[in-house]
Amino acid sequence: MYRLLIVDDEPVIVDSLSYLLSDSSDLELEVYSAYSAVEAMECLNRMKFDIVLTDIRMPKMSGLELQNAIKQLWPNCKVIFLTGYNDFSYIQTAMQNGGYHYILKTDGDEEIIRTIRRAAIDIMKKSDAENMMLKTKQKLNAAIQSLQKDFIVEMINGITQDVVTLERQFQQLDIPLSADYPVYMVLGQVDEWGKCESYSDQSLLMFAIQTITEEFITTTGYTFQSVALDRSKFLLLVQPLQRLKQSEKEADVVWIRNRVFMEGVTESVQSVCKSWYGSTISFALSNGAVSWDTLGRRYNGLKLLLLSGLGEGKELLLTENRSNDAEVVQNQSLHMVIGKIDALKIFVLNGRDEDFMGTFQELLDELKLYRQISSKLKLEVYYSLTGLFLHVINHWDLNGMDHMDIDLMKLIQIQEHDSWDDVTIYFQNLADIIIKSKQTVQHERGYEVIQRVHHYIEANMSGDLSLTRIAENVYLNPQYLSRLYKQVTGSMLSDYLMKVRLNKAKEMLSDRQMKVHEVASALGFDSAAYFTRFFKKNTSLTPIEFRDGKRRSS
Repeated sequence: MYRLLIVDDEPVIVDSLSYLLSDSSDLELEVYSAYSAVEAMECLNRMKFDIVLTDIRMPKMSGLELQNAIKQLWPNCKVIFLTGYNDFSYIQTAMQNGGYHYILKTDGDEEIIRTIRRAAIDIMKKSDAENMMLKTKQKLNAAIQSLQKDFIVEMINGITQDVVTLERQFQQLDIPLSADYPVYMVLGQVDEWGKCESYSDQSLLMFAIQTITEEFITTTGYTFQSVALDRSKFLLLVQPLQRLKQSEKEADVVWIRNRVFMEGVTESVQSVCKSWYGSTISFALSNGAVSWDTLGRRYNGLKLLLLSGLGEGKELLLTENRSNDAEVVQNQSLHMVIGKIDALKIFVLNGRDEDFMGTFQELLDELKLYRQISSKLKLEVYYSLTGLFLHVINHWDLNGMDHMDIDLMKLIQIQEHDSWDDVTIYFQNLADIIIKSKQTVQHERGYEVIQRVHHYIEANMSGDLSLTRIAENVYLNPQYLSRLYKQVTGSMLSDYLMKVRLNKAKEMLSDRQMKVHEVASALGFDSAAYFTRFFKKNTSLTPIEFRDGKRRSS
């Protein structure tokens, strides 16, 4: 799915192109409209666009000025110029500035569709997977990356240093960040490895993700450091290259822009990894600047955010809510006696239920060997598992477990068990119940979001019902909301929106006092003509024909 923005100061052109491109089944497009370059900038500041189709001559801000702004915000965006002027000087300037292509308005619809289709193909072919993997191998410097990882891990575990010492460590470890300036944090995790089945392939994928990210960020005015924290998690620390002294209000605007940019980057990384390697990636992003002395606390907040995924718990793209800073757990790390218990926590909280049950069964088999082991070791193993299950129960708020056939007192009192065999049976039953309860909670949370989406749509039929605005209302990324909606309901959000608008249109048209243009306006359509095309496409009748049919049947 590609995000396309149509920009023209003539509404009839924007509306007709929007209808044309939305109706092209072979183009996977999410189409947005803007009736001026200024309005287009509002859209571009809110989200990433892959393709922009824009007029050149527009009041207040021209298409050429818009192109320059797009290059700063989204360097990989393909800008296609649609102009009625066969003016070589305009076209030459546009192409010299990095324009993708130009089309005369007299060229017709087929040329527009062909150009946009070609732009979409070129986006996919910008880099091929084999060349990217080759770059990854060439950049793989195990020694320095291991040292960088160890240093960053110490920092997120709360070990702080003064600015001078921190700057010196950055220089020694070739970390391209400044100690006297805050960073933007992005925490990522691999949900599914896809084609990367072996350990070596999975390790290479982690480095490939860093290289892919670098390709999207390089030459955009940002520098960053990426480290793989473990086999599936990685951390990005990002800083703008230009660090001007700003007022607090100006600084907030800069960091909001950073967040929007990184949301676009993470969307692209998700798309590339899924397309090339069949791997799904989740991201949690900070909501603004992160000072070095709060790095550990904010990291734990992002980690907790990833654990609270919706729907299937995959391909998450979430931003922290700074209003909950006081509630962020100070230290989420749990020191386990058995290494597998750390993996179990990751599996169960990230929705990898099969991995959890398989590894847990291996652990239970090991526990059976502990009959002749000292009581102290048994206590260590037992209460390590207790910590795991209490963490999961409290995190997912599985209150319904209190009413199930599980005695939670046995979880915290080892003496409540008659034998070590009873211990293993108890934990087996508890694991089964937790998996089922967690899945129920995930689906319930997903349905709650969908209900809020439905309520917002039905209450704002005449307003802005773009995917971006709906997503903002439920505090989710637009692309992630689209995926979540399909996961939970089995259908597309656009199909639901079409159905609601169509039913409401029929209801309003049954009222003979309402004119067609009034119905169109009440349903958020920019013109009666656009509404008529929409209605006829979905009913095979014009609004007037539908109303006449209702009158005859009455």
